Amino acid sequence: MKYKFSFLQIANWVYACKEDLKKILKLVQKNNYNKEDLIKKLELQKKQIIILRDILKRETKLQGIQKDFLRNLSKIKSTHGLE
Repeated sequence: MKYKFSFLQIANWVYACKEDLKKILKLVQKNNYNKEDLIKKLELQKKQIIILRDILKRETKLQGIQKDFLRNLSKIKSTHGLE
């Protein structure tokens, strides 16, 4: 089954994952965490990142993105250190 996502949805998901990982990092740095809760949070983040990876690998359809962006996606990812 194919899903369609807009560019803004993907950008928001990437930003949300980044912010959640920052929160987890702060908890670890302060040594203020429960290992079981931390593992659950990290597993959830892993699932979300896998979904984003599948979307960016075009296993799902993207909607509202210019063709030039998709053609240069690998160059853009390497420029921003995403590969």
